[in-house]
Amino acid sequence: MEMHSLIAEAVALGQSTPDIAIMGDQGSAGSHGQDGNAGQSGVDGRNGSCNWKTGCSGSSAGTGGGNGGNGGDASKGREGGDALPAKIYVGELTGTIFVAGRGGNGGDGGVGGAGGAGGKGGKGGNGASDGAYHTGPSSGGNGGDGGDGGDGGNGGNGGNGSLVEIVYGKLNDSSGFVPISEPSQPGSGGAGGVGGSAGAGGQGGSPNGGNGSPGDTGNTGVSGHKGSSGGTPSTFSIRQGTLATLS
Repeated sequence: MEMHSLIAEAVALGQSTPDIAIMGDQGSAGSHGQDGNAGQSGVDGRNGSCNWKTGCSGSSAGTGGGNGGNGGDASKGREGGDALPAKIYVGELTGTIFVAGRGGNGGDGGVGGAGGAGGKGGKGGNGASDGAYHTGPSSGGNGGDGGDGGDGGNGGNGGNGSLVEIVYGKLNDSSGFVPISEPSQPGSGGAGGVGGSAGAGGQGGSPNGGNGSPGDTGNTGVSGHKGSSGGTPSTFSIRQGTLATLS
């Protein structure tokens, strides 16, 4: 019976998955990169003070927030496993058997770690006055920059198929073997980690002290590359014979 007739008959009977599958192991995904630490907040400035007898001690500015740490790079996806060679003997076949074989797909690359958030700037010290003496407020500290995201991992390569040998003694009417094979697929590259958020500028001291400037948001990490290759498909040898002839 011709191959396309065998397939059409099997589909009409509800066949949707192979009866026998000889597959390599799926490659595991790469590990997620470590997230960066958040930057420390800045220290608040000292408030000014005045005394009508001795004068004033000035205020001080808030210190800048620390930068967030960069996210770690993710690891590469593992390679798909190669399928093992297989030998199948069927004494007498009635019906259709779908036999699928291929290597395992490559694992996806891990996602890069997120950058840490920048620290907030410290508050500026307040001004003061007493009698004839006066000292002004100080500015708030600048916010820290967010850390850069880590790079995503590359995808793993697909595994190779194998040789599947099938020997049968007898095929009844409308019976046959349908081999199915395709190259395994390489894994996808992992996404780059997101950049850390910018730290806010510190509030200026009272009255009317200047606010600190916010930091910059961290850069997103570079996405990993798809695996470079899929595996070779499985090959099939189907012939009539005896169990003793199965090599």
